[in-house]
Amino acid sequence: MKKKLSLVLITIFVLSLPTKNFPFFGSYTFNKAQLPIPETRESRPWLTSFDAEFFIGSTEKSEDQKGNTTELLNLYGLHNMKALGTGVTNLDPTKTEDNVLIALNGMASRDNFGMFEFKGKYSIKEVGIDLKQNFSRGFFAQILIPIVSESTGDITYTDKSPDGGTAPNKNSIEWQNFLAYFDRILEKYKLNIKETTYEGLGDVGAFVGWTYNNKSNEQLDFLNATIKTGVLFPVSTEAEEGICFDPASGSNGHRALNTSFDVALGAYDWLTIGIHGGALLFLDKNKEIRIRTSSEQNGFIKLEKAEANISPATTWTFGTYLKAEHFLRNLSFKLAYSFVKKGNDIVNPKTNVSSTEIASKDSIYQDWHKQTLHLNFEYDFGEEEAKFNPKVGFSYNYILDGKRVFKTNLWGGSFGLDIALKF
Repeated sequence: MKKKLSLVLITIFVLSLPTKNFPFFGSYTFNKAQLPIPETRESRPWLTSFDAEFFIGSTEKSEDQKGNTTELLNLYGLHNMKALGTGVTNLDPTKTEDNVLIALNGMASRDNFGMFEFKGKYSIKEVGIDLKQNFSRGFFAQILIPIVSESTGDITYTDKSPDGGTAPNKNSIEWQNFLAYFDRILEKYKLNIKETTYEGLGDVGAFVGWTYNNKSNEQLDFLNATIKTGVLFPVSTEAEEGICFDPASGSNGHRALNTSFDVALGAYDWLTIGIHGGALLFLDKNKEIRIRTSSEQNGFIKLEKAEANISPATTWTFGTYLKAEHFLRNLSFKLAYSFVKKGNDIVNPKTNVSSTEIASKDSIYQDWHKQTLHLNFEYDFGEEEAKFNPKVGFSYNYILDGKRVFKTNLWGGSFGLDIALKF
């Protein structure tokens, strides 16, 4: 009877979660924000755990392809407007907008001629609902439900072309024509650089795992290990290709397989040392995208559209932490470090408007990584092994450095409840 009651309570809770009026954020696209690393799972049979974490952050900065801090939307480098029309199919010289692109493309290159630097502000809020249910012999199931609010706004650009001297420069007639017709070019190709906002569910994860707890070790207080695997369901909306700075909320429509392991050991009745490793393997997908038609093009703005097969690279995560358990009554402190890396995606166009080499070397699909420092305080209201153990926490996640990532530091709070029902 108690076993059934535990499962019923979880089901009721999941079904009662609000899904429309919760304006929060769930980030599986780790190049925008980075959440804390997990810990090992307790193995108590039929332990039910509910955790809700809230995070908030904003930034106007990124780390670029060289690891230097730059403007938010400059993480892939300067936007090459001079090459915007290079290789684009069906340019019509009788149309003013296309004629401007053709004339600009025919000019010589010089320094940063024809380059824009885009600026903006990225803001996120996130609530992550984490439900875990233990079974017998160390097996458990887990559901992660992220609820999302994110926006990219305050978008402006600066002309980085040379002021004068040898032509071409800011005063060249071809460049002045482009500046005058830039908005009309965007309109003709159904593009805009407006503010974007998304509110709703992020990608939902469902996992199964096995955990091992050993508290009879003579040298250690305990030795714990947890492995789990699961599926990431692309519930969130995909990036709208006509909105240049629309960041995907989640995996951008790709299903993914997630596998991870966690190991923790305890000593001195207060110290816990843990490590975490994980891999997120995305499945490829055919979709219509804005595609690069020249190796000179760079940035978010692309005129050509084409059907392509996107094969995302695997995202790897490594983390480690030190935790002072109950150093002040029931208060614990954790200092953690994480490293996340993703390789180069492969973009295979289904038409001849571009090639796999040109499309795949778009900086948007190139590798990225980041290092993050995590600080966390947690207070347990119950004692260890208690049937009911509520807890609250506070955390801060600071980006140490990275490559092609938003530099988004996150503040957060959490509430958790462990319910142990014995049979």
